[in-house]
Amino acid sequence: MKRIAPLLLSLSSLGTQAAPELAGLPPTEPLRAALEAQPLTQAARQQGLAELAAAGGLRHSPYEWTARAGTAQRSEAQGQRWAEQELGLERTLRWPGKASLDTTLASSAEALALAHWDRAWRDATLTLLQAWFDLVREERRAQGMDAQAALAAQQLEVVRLRVAAGDAPRLDWLQAQLEQERLAAEQASAALRARLARADWQRRYPALGTATVALPATAPAVGDADSAVPAANATTPELAQARHEAALAQLRARRISLDRHADPTLGLRLARERSGEERVLGLSISWPFGGPQRDARLRGAAAEAAAAAARLQDAEHQTAGVLQAERLQAQGLVHTHAQLARVAQQADETAALSRRAYAAGESPLNAVLQVQRQAREARTAAELALIDALQASARVQLRHPDLLPAPALGAAALP
Repeated sequence: MKRIAPLLLSLSSLGTQAAPELAGLPPTEPLRAALEAQPLTQAARQQGLAELAAAGGLRHSPYEWTARAGTAQRSEAQGQRWAEQELGLERTLRWPGKASLDTTLASSAEALALAHWDRAWRDATLTLLQAWFDLVREERRAQGMDAQAALAAQQLEVVRLRVAAGDAPRLDWLQAQLEQERLAAEQASAALRARLARADWQRRYPALGTATVALPATAPAVGDADSAVPAANATTPELAQARHEAALAQLRARRISLDRHADPTLGLRLARERSGEERVLGLSISWPFGGPQRDARLRGAAAEAAAAAARLQDAEHQTAGVLQAERLQAQGLVHTHAQLARVAQQADETAALSRRAYAAGESPLNAVLQVQRQAREARTAAELALIDALQASARVQLRHPDLLPAPALGAAALP
């Protein structure tokens, strides 16, 4: 846990103390509305409310009052007959220790229900994050191909003028036409993929169907966790769920252990016999004797508690590794984008120089086309690296406790 706390604090301290916005995504409030409208999110909410209701029931006794009423006809050999009536009321009572533990058990079950809701909300958020950046990738590819097609058209016009002036062979014109047709095919393919991605996004998130965001020039930097001050109760939805599951399993084992001593049933009996000549008032108590089944249930609960404790230990180790991997990946992708952006800038400058050199008759066309292909590949790599860095940084930012937190599920304790 000492490793997890500083990582979480570092991951949540990206910028000012106010809740940050996710770079490269729509504002958080529209995102929240889109997430809440998701059918799977609504299903998770209803499931959480069902778990809260079941947990709240643990605060009350599972036993209920039972009323009995009966009537009989008594007859003797001498021919006398009497009408008799009987009323009874009984209820099984929990031992005070069981009632107190049930209250604690209810609180633990409610905490687990809230942890399940937090986990479902984060999973929905990450699904939206992936879908959004998949859309952005396809649309940025299409925009890049549009720009390249425009450059190819300009280059084709330059070639046409030089061929018409007799300064370039007709072969240059054929090569330039072939390059433009190839880029047009790639442009059409990229545009189709972008339209399909947008249609899929609109189907899944209609509230954000037409959303567009101008990408920043760089992804936000991710801090170093080694310099962070440890947080007191650092956690993640996955780790919180494991903690609550382990605590609940321990409480259930304790509760089943108490059930080795059965609860007594008290009864009150009121009878009217011999047509009212005799009246009977009685009190009864019944007490089951525990058998092997209770011992078997206890062994099973103890094994489940041990399994939950082992899963918690694994979750603690996994959480530390996941947080560190997310941070390192984001840092690495931000650095990679910075390098590729410089390469793309240099490639663009080289391509511009080569186009001017061809226009002046100082460079062959095949060299110009080769340089332009390299510049296009470098620009595409830089664009995709930026999107990857933005997605990784956004995933890290989502660890911020005030950024897109799960909305309130419901009352933690139901009557």
